[in-house]
Amino acid sequence: MSYDFSDIDIVFVIFLSTKFGISILLTAITFTISKKVNNIANKWLTVFIFGLSLVFLVDILGEFNSNISHYLLFFCKEIIVFLIPISLYLAVHSFVKPIKNLTRNDVILFIPWIVDILLKSFSFFGKKVFITENKLYQPWYDILFIAFCIFILIKSSLIISRHQKSIKYLSADVYRIDLKWLLYLLLAPTILIFTEIIFSFSSSYTLISIADIIEFLLLFYMGYHIVLQKEIFPYEKTQLENIDKVIKHKYQPDTENLRLSPLKIEETKSFILQYMIEKQPYLESDITLPKLAFGLRMKSHFLSYFINNYFHKNFYSFINEYRVEESKKILIDPKKKHLNMLGVAFESGFNSKTTFNTTFKKITGVSPSNYRKQQTTN
Repeated sequence: MSYDFSDIDIVFVIFLSTKFGISILLTAITFTISKKVNNIANKWLTVFIFGLSLVFLVDILGEFNSNISHYLLFFCKEIIVFLIPISLYLAVHSFVKPIKNLTRNDVILFIPWIVDILLKSFSFFGKKVFITENKLYQPWYDILFIAFCIFILIKSSLIISRHQKSIKYLSADVYRIDLKWLLYLLLAPTILIFTEIIFSFSSSYTLISIADIIEFLLLFYMGYHIVLQKEIFPYEKTQLENIDKVIKHKYQPDTENLRLSPLKIEETKSFILQYMIEKQPYLESDITLPKLAFGLRMKSHFLSYFINNYFHKNFYSFINEYRVEESKKILIDPKKKHLNMLGVAFESGFNSKTTFNTTFKKITGVSPSNYRKQQTTN
């Protein structure tokens, strides 16, 4: 079969091929990373990226043959269209769940994909025109698909938003485990998937090229954060059930035949406060609720319940308030005036300068550097 390369934008095809190559490389990287951190979540993310790769490949081949729809490869691309947003949702779901299990509502999401496979299989094996190429049904199909993607986007965003709150009940340092990067990247699949439909109504190479450039940059952004991600729940399997209770706020003392009397509350408070003063666990940059609970010889879900209800704050605030107080002492200590803000942050137990500055200003109302200047002036 020969092609008239004079009708093909060679630069554009090279660009598409590069995008496809990067997506395949990113698929391999994500699958490799899944063996080290966030196993199930990264496997679903691998499915998502591979699905995009297949879409990109068909786009490339489409530049050479307008009848690509008759090929098996195009059929494979067509039947995974709905799986792409579903796999993204399942990746998000797996990232935020200590115990990985699908609910009935999650399974229901597969129904549109199954129906789509059946319809397209009937067209493919019956050698009929695909619903996505039928002028009568294509607009309705596109609307349905866009609506489904928007639903997935909103549902995933809400899940991550809840996670960003609940993770503060477990960790004093939420950098790279609050999934802020993934929340931002939810805009990426919106562009990556919708582009295939939005620009199908235009024959303008300018519009298509702009969309491809955006997709190209988003792939790099996605890859950067995938490589740098941290394990969300780095706990033993035996601890995960307690962690799940903490996240879901399931623990109630009465349900475990434990009633806290006023005396017991004060005794427990004093015990925790004394431990914080003597052992200074907040100076450990990797302190977590399970670690503190182990030191106090308490169950994680009980300690979380107690801090929330009797100190009236979450674990994140509880630990970082101690760190801020420690940093205030360091900032006014003449012997430590040589330390810059990063040095003060590390000495106080913070893991990064950004987290230190943000937390310090939130609690005191001024930045660490301004606080040092104010105290020096006084």
